[in-house]
Amino acid sequence: MAFDKIKPEFLKRLDHYLLVNYPAIWHSKIIWVAFYSLSLFGLFYMFGDHFDQEASNTAHHYFYEGDDFVMFIGIPMFLATLMGLYWLYIQYQQKIDYSKLSLGGFIGIAGLNFLCMALIFLPIVGLALSTLDRPSNQTSAMFMVQMFLSMATFTSVLPFILRQYKIIEIVLVIFFGFIYSMVVGGLLAEIFNKAALGMYVVNLLAFAAYVGHKFYHRTYNQNTKRLALFCLLVLPGLFPVMLHLLGIYSSYGAAYLAMAYNSEGELFLGLKWLLTNIVAIILIYSLITRFMYKSMVAPMLRK
Repeated sequence: MAFDKIKPEFLKRLDHYLLVNYPAIWHSKIIWVAFYSLSLFGLFYMFGDHFDQEASNTAHHYFYEGDDFVMFIGIPMFLATLMGLYWLYIQYQQKIDYSKLSLGGFIGIAGLNFLCMALIFLPIVGLALSTLDRPSNQTSAMFMVQMFLSMATFTSVLPFILRQYKIIEIVLVIFFGFIYSMVVGGLLAEIFNKAALGMYVVNLLAFAAYVGHKFYHRTYNQNTKRLALFCLLVLPGLFPVMLHLLGIYSSYGAAYLAMAYNSEGELFLGLKWLLTNIVAIILIYSLITRFMYKSMVAPMLRK
């Protein structure tokens, strides 16, 4: 292939070593995701400023900054999302046995999968720092990256269970799950009080308990598996709500973004967000997905 010509030989050897000795890591494609993403980040960060629009007066400056945001943040964000979906499709096509992985192995692979997704969005950070002149626009771009990464935590464990579903099933679960979570949950969060929002959380936890009971007793069917996928998908939105209801954060928005404030304003991608909205969720995901994998896939592998 044409791309093989630009791949360094030492990375090809490392990729082959992972294929032979650590196939679970090799299947994540971390070597090539990191290579292309870090290369694009470096190029965009160093040379991006040569391609954005500059203006000699304030009125034109604000107008051109808006165009730059669409061109260098909005469109790349859309393309990065498509690349993330393509990465998931590659994982969907692959068949690998994770049954021998320990809980630590599940957590490690889940973290590696999320790292792949974060690297896919990394070039946008380089574009934001080089092409946007106003700090507020740079902050808005980082906000978008943070929002996408928060919602993308579910991609860390999807490769374990993707092959249990048809593509149309996944699309429909995501579509209706988005409507249920964003519309119903969002309305409760914005319009009603904590009690109503708490009922939304209890409803989702009841779904999760029902699914867990079915999987534990091996009495699940395909509809149960779809409900399980839905529960996994809503966790990035559910967990911050629980933190808010427990009083850890003052508002749903603060819990969702885990924003830290300093003398210069909002600080995104901070340690608190990393611990509560990424690390904690990936750990929970790993526990749940290992349980699901042992129930759904491992018995079939032993037959």
